[in-house]
Amino acid sequence: MRPTCDRDQSDEDLVGRAITDNDAFAQLYERHFATIYAYIRYRVDDRASADDLVATVFTQALDRLDSFTPERGIFGVWLIGIARNQLRDHRRRRARWRWIPLDWISDRASRGPSPDAGIELAQRHEAVLSAVERLTERERDIIGLKFGAGRTNREIAEITGLSESNVGVIIHRALGHLRRGLNRDGGQHV
Repeated sequence: MRPTCDRDQSDEDLVGRAITDNDAFAQLYERHFATIYAYIRYRVDDRASADDLVATVFTQALDRLDSFTPERGIFGVWLIGIARNQLRDHRRRRARWRWIPLDWISDRASRGPSPDAGIELAQRHEAVLSAVERLTERERDIIGLKFGAGRTNREIAEITGLSESNVGVIIHRALGHLRRGLNRDGGQHV
């Protein structure tokens, strides 16, 4: 039976209990899973890698739970920090080994109502990925935090150590780069 997430308890209360109580950690997991998954999925191009990275983030969080101190920041930001480190390590490993995940082939063969619609969707997806790859690592990170993890500019500033206004400028410029890149690559609009 899955524990229900008690929204009345603060993350800090749950962290304190989670060191010895698995149900408390399960509540933290349920509370933060969607945000961490969205952030990682926004930054990783295949579902299987995203699933593995999210599992690693929560495993590390559980292993290091006793090192979390509420005075240094909020729990959700701490989890994002773990996720960012996992993404950095993933990119290093991926740079060494280039391969095409087999689930891409099965996903593409089974999607879409018609072959034409599937081809068009794949082309759009490819154009967006290509445009995102041309962004700098910092722009991809901030765009991932903003649209993948749903963080506010203030939260992104806290996570990255940048000013809130600098975060806004980077987002604005990155979206401009994406629009120009998509227009150049085939008239797509963001």
